[in-house]
Amino acid sequence: MMQEVFNEHYLIGNDTFKVVFLIKEGDKLDGGMMPYHVFEIQKLPESLKYLFHKGEVGFGGKYGLIKADPKQELTWSAHVHRELINKISHQKIPSSFYEKPELQSRFID
Repeated sequence: MMQEVFNEHYLIGNDTFKVVFLIKEGDKLDGGMMPYHVFEIQKLPESLKYLFHKGEVGFGGKYGLIKADPKQELTWSAHVHRELINKISHQKIPSSFYEKPELQSRFID
């Protein structure tokens, strides 16, 4: 069972995206720990949801959002996608979802 960390709507240009961040119920976020989690991203009014998870991107050890199904084609441009990921990366996570609440910060640094 999953619990909702946040459910936000982001406006980019003329597009609205609904982003829901879910983690496994009872799990907590920690600096070095990645519990089972998923981001559901939906471009409204489309009904299709795209699933993403946090993972390493590139060769520099940076983290970002990776599509759960790499074959699934996004219905928005790469530019809009970068802007959306930037907005998600600046989303504050409630301290109650952290192992150590004093670590409260953004999910993607």
